[in-house]
Amino acid sequence: MKVYIALIIIIFLPLAARGFSSSISGYVLNRATGEPLVGVNVYISNTTWGSSTDKNGHYEISALPPGNHELVVSMIGYKIESRAVFLKKNDRKRINFRLTEVVYESAPIVVVAADRAEWYRNYDIFKEKFLGETEYARQCRIKNEQVLRFSNKDVRLSARAVEPLIIINKALGYEIHSSIMSFMWNAAAGRVSWMVKNRFIEMKPESEQQHGQWLKKRLETHEQSMSHFLQWLIHRKKDDAYELVLCKRFPVTPLKMHEYFFTVPDSIIKMGEFPDEYILHFDNILRVTFKKTNQISYLKTNQEQITLDAFGFPQEVYAFEVYGYWAKMGMANALPLYFNIDKWLK
Repeated sequence: MKVYIALIIIIFLPLAARGFSSSISGYVLNRATGEPLVGVNVYISNTTWGSSTDKNGHYEISALPPGNHELVVSMIGYKIESRAVFLKKNDRKRINFRLTEVVYESAPIVVVAADRAEWYRNYDIFKEKFLGETEYARQCRIKNEQVLRFSNKDVRLSARAVEPLIIINKALGYEIHSSIMSFMWNAAAGRVSWMVKNRFIEMKPESEQQHGQWLKKRLETHEQSMSHFLQWLIHRKKDDAYELVLCKRFPVTPLKMHEYFFTVPDSIIKMGEFPDEYILHFDNILRVTFKKTNQISYLKTNQEQITLDAFGFPQEVYAFEVYGYWAKMGMANALPLYFNIDKWLK
C-alpha cells in the first residue's frame, strides 16, 4: 500500500480573461549591505505569476485575484524567503525583502565510484516518487539534478536541493522551478511527503498542433485531479461526476458490506462561518470514483475538519493523505494554481 501526503492543490486561469486587478510590488535588498539585488525571482507560489527585480531591486506582480497568496523570493546564493499575503479586490500591496546570503561549504570532496552509484540509486527513487508514476513522468526531465543532495538512513530517503530544481515537462508544456523545502520517502511505510514552492513558466510551443495538445492534456489532467474534485464539491452543478463511498479501512482486501456505505456531498461539506469558506469533514476514508474514467482514489483527512476557500484550496498544511490514482500524480501532473477555475465561476 502506498500512502502519499497531499501538500499542494494544483490548478490555473488566464487572468486577463477574469479581469483581476490586485497587485504586489516592492524592493529586494541585500540584508548585509542594503544594496538592491538585480534579477531576483519574485513569484506567487505554485502559479505562473511572477516577476524579476530590475536594476533598482524593484519588482511588481499585477493582475492578481483576491484571496490568500504565498509570495516567494528566490535567488541563487541567498536564503529563500516567503510571506503570506491576503489581497482584497483592487488591492495594492507594497512588500519589501532583505535577503541573507548563504555560504556553502566548499571543502574539496572526493567522489568515488561507490558514492556515485549510491547517489544514482537514491536519484532513481527520488524521481519515481517526486515526478509520479503516470505516463507523463516519462516525459519530464530534471535539468539540474546535480543540485540534489540525499540522505538515506533506516529506509528513509530525504532530499534537498541547494538551488531550485528545474523540471522540463514536455507532456504539459511547463518549465517548473521547484524550491524543495522538504522531501521524505519512507520505504517501510510506503509513504512519501514533500513541501515545495513552485514557479510555473509556460514553454513556447513549436507549433499550433503542439499548443493544442498541451491544452488538451492540461484539461484532462485537471479533470482527473483532487483539485477538480474539491472544486466540484463546492461549486457542483446538477451532475453526478463522482461516486462517494465512506470506508472504515483501506481496502487491501475486499471490504465487507458493513465496512462501507455510500454518501453524498451535502453530508461531508458545509458552509463555514465566513464568506467563501467551506468546511470538509468525514470519518475514516473517502473513496472517490471519477465516473468518466472509473479512476478510484482514496482521501483521508489529517485534521478533524479541513477549511477550504471558494477555489477549493485547503487552508491547513498537510491537510490530506491520498491513495489510489491521485497518489500516482506527482510533479509530472502538476498544474499551476487556479487552472480552469473559471469553469466553476460561471
